[in-house]
Amino acid sequence: MVADTTHREQTTRIFVELFNRAHPDWEVNGDTTTDLAPEDVHFLFSAHSIGFVGTDGDDNIQMFLDQEIWNDRDTEENVGFLTWLLGYFADAPSHTSENWSSIIQIFETLQSEADMTCELFDVEQVDWHEVRAMLIDLVEERRRNEKPPGHWETNGFERRLDLAKKLDYPVEQIDRFSGMGARMRANDDMSIV
Repeated sequence: MVADTTHREQTTRIFVELFNRAHPDWEVNGDTTTDLAPEDVHFLFSAHSIGFVGTDGDDNIQMFLDQEIWNDRDTEENVGFLTWLLGYFADAPSHTSENWSSIIQIFETLQSEADMTCELFDVEQVDWHEVRAMLIDLVEERRRNEKPPGHWETNGFERRLDLAKKLDYPVEQIDRFSGMGARMRANDDMSIV
C-alpha cells in the first residue's frame, strides 16, 4: 500500500486536475483565470463519509474520501465517483436536474480527454462503458428535490433510465431494483428502504 502522505498527494493531484476540467471558471482567490492547485484543497481520508466535495465558509475546497473504499475500487469506479462528486459540487442543490446535467457534461469532458484521464490514473485505458455503469448505479433510489418533504419527483429506476439515455448506455441493462432493499418492520409491514 502507498504511504498515506504520498497517497493523499496522488489523490489530491488527480482531484485537482479533474476539478479544473470540470469547473474551469472556478474562482481561485477571486481570479477565474487561475487553476485550482493542490495547496488550495483541504483533503482528508475519512472513515465517516464515502466521499464529499464542498467549500468551507471562505470558499476553500474541502474533499473527504474513505481511503479503504477508494483503494478497493478500480479505475472506472473512481473516475465515475469523482465525476459524480464534481457534478454535485455545482451551485445547484443536490439531487436536481442541474446536477445530472453537470455530471453528464463532466463525464463527456473527461471522456474527450481520455489520454489525460488515463495518465492521471496511471492506466493504459479507461473502460468508459463501465464509468457510465458506475454513474447510473450511483443514482439514489430515494430522492427529495426542492419539492415538499415526502413528495418524490421520480423514482430511482426512472432516474437511472433517464441518465442511461443521456449517457448513451443500453437501457435494457438497467436493473429495475438496483439500490433497493427490503426490511421488515416491527409490525411486519414490508417496506422498501
